[in-house]
Order: sequence, then structure tokens, then C-alpha cells
Amino acid sequence: MENSPILYDPMKSSLRSLFFTCLCLLFCQASAWAGADYSMAEADYKKGFLDQAAAGLDRVIQTEPSNYRAYILLGKIRHRQGDVEKALDNYRKALVLQPNSAEAAFDMGVALYDKRDFQGARESFEKACKLDRSNAEYLYNLALTLEELGDAREAEKGYRRAARSDKVSAVSHFSLGRIAQLRKEYETAIQEYESAISIDPKFVQAYNNLGVIYSEKGDFPRSIDYFQKALNIDPDFSHARRNLGYAQAHTSLGITYLGMGNTEKAREEFEKALDIDPDCSDAHYNFGLLLHKDGSLDEAIEHYEKALAADPANLKAHNNLGVAYAARGDLVKARQQYEAALKIDPDFKEARENLSRLGGTVDNTSKF
Repeated sequence: MENSPILYDPMKSSLRSLFFTCLCLLFCQASAWAGADYSMAEADYKKGFLDQAAAGLDRVIQTEPSNYRAYILLGKIRHRQGDVEKALDNYRKALVLQPNSAEAAFDMGVALYDKRDFQGARESFEKACKLDRSNAEYLYNLALTLEELGDAREAEKGYRRAARSDKVSAVSHFSLGRIAQLRKEYETAIQEYESAISIDPKFVQAYNNLGVIYSEKGDFPRSIDYFQKALNIDPDFSHARRNLGYAQAHTSLGITYLGMGNTEKAREEFEKALDIDPDCSDAHYNFGLLLHKDGSLDEAIEHYEKALAADPANLKAHNNLGVAYAARGDLVKARQQYEAALKIDPDFKEARENLSRLGGTVDNTSKF
């Protein structure tokens, strides 16, 4: 069963800063006008009037081409509008004018991270951190990028530096907990998640992941308690990070009930998860597993396929879909699914064994 903890989405909060300070020096009337336009553009940006803010910044740049902060803010606007290339172009111009701007370097890292250019993002975040060594936001996002690059050890060090730099950095403690959980160092993970919750009592994912840990430890009552705590936190809160937490918490609670043999409760939780997030791969996979065990092959296949549509790299969904097809006698499709799983992970034992069975008689011994 899939019990994957959620990766905190930095682009929903810590990778975007909404506050800026105008440093224009009013040496002449033109600069005064530019300063007024910049302030108005900054105010429009904070209110979400992006086109109006961009027009104001264009006037600033025409009047005062050396105003690097105008380029930074214009880059943020283009990024929020979804034009990452234009954002990067503005950040580069800002850095030509002011090479020691930590803010421009950091924002460039944000844009490169969005492009999944993690090596480029790393270099930009490293520059920002050198220019501002105590900025927890910069340290955190450098650590997040290092983790994306597969350097878990350095990422862990980075999260610790961020936590030390900002004593109220719940997300840094959460990330340390997530790394420890992936290593199955559960006691360390529990301590870090509890630290995150002590800072941010509404940190849904921390409650959820504590529930996952206690489920894996077989402490189902405590596991359910944490999942319920996650679900009791302002269900109408619209932030995407929290909504993902609700879907995952319902999924995790369903997994726990399924492990306890309570399929009725498990079904209810998977349905709740899919009401919140119809594309939740984990919920579809585990709902498919429940239906598969109950013998409802057609419904199970439907959910496995939806799990794969949301996450094509879901090994277990490929394997279980193959088992379901084999049980229906469709050996061609079964083979395709086993081979798809093995393309992703050639060492996936269940898929390899199930594929080998297709050479003989396929029966109910297929593993899922």
C-alpha cells in the first residue's frame, strides 16, 4: 500500500515573497517620478493588480533604466503570470545592474526551480545564501533544491541551518521529519513533526505524517487520532497546501482502516479523499486495492488506471493493474503493465514474478 508522505510545496508559500521596500534615491525630479511610480506599482502588486503594476514598472524603467528593483518586481509579476522566461530575463537584468542583490538571485532560483532546472536553481540559491547568510527562506529553498538533486545529506544539513536561523520555521522541521521518515528513523521524525506542530498547530501534513508513522508501527488508535486531527483543522481553508493535506489524510486514514480489515470505513475515507482531490493517485490506488481484494475487478481496474493517469510512475498500480487484467484473462494487457513497472524499476520483484507466470498458467497466485 502507498503511504507516501506529502512533499511540502514551496511554491505555495516560502518560494514567493510579497513584501518589497523601495530604495529609490530622489536625486532629481525624474527620479522622484520614478520613485512614485515604483511605489504605486508595488502597492498594485500587493493588491494583485498585476497588469497595472507591470505598466507602472515599465514607466519606471523608461524614466530610470538603472532601477534594478523595478526589474526584480517586474520579474515577480511575470512569474506570477506564468511567463517564467520573461521573469528570468528581468532577474538577469537586475543582476547586471546590481550583482550583489540577494533578492534577485533568490527570485531567479525560484523561477529556475519552477522550470525544474534544479542545478541552475541551486547555483542561484547558493549565491543568495552567500549574500545573506542568515535568511532562513533562502537556506530552506537551497536545501529543498539539493533534495531534488538527490543530495539528501546536504539537504538535511540545509534544513537544520534554516531551522537554527529561524526558530519559528515549521517547514524546516517538517522537512527534517520527512527525511527521517523516509529513512524509517521514526523517533527522529516524530520529534521533528511535533516541533513543526508546536510552531504551527495547523500544519496538516505534519499531523498526517505522524498518522502514517503510527500506522506503520501498528499503533492504529494513535494513527487514527492524528489523521482526525488533520481533518479537524478548518476543512474550508482554501490554501492548496492544506487541501492536499486533507485528501492525503483521508487516504491515510482509509489505508489504516483497510489494514485493520474495516473495508467499509476504508471505502468511506477513500471516497472523501477523492471528493477533495479527484486526481489523488494514492487514493485511487488504495481504493483500487480494496475493490481488487473484494473481487470487483472492473472497478479496481478503473481506479488503478486513474492512479496511473495522475502518477504514471506508480509501480504498484502498474503491477496490480496487470494482476487484474490477468484475472480477467487479458494476458496481453497484463504483460504490458508488468513490463511498464519493470521499465521504471527493473528490480521490482512482484512484477518480475508475475511476468514470468505469463509463460505458464496464470492463476490467483499473482502477487499484488
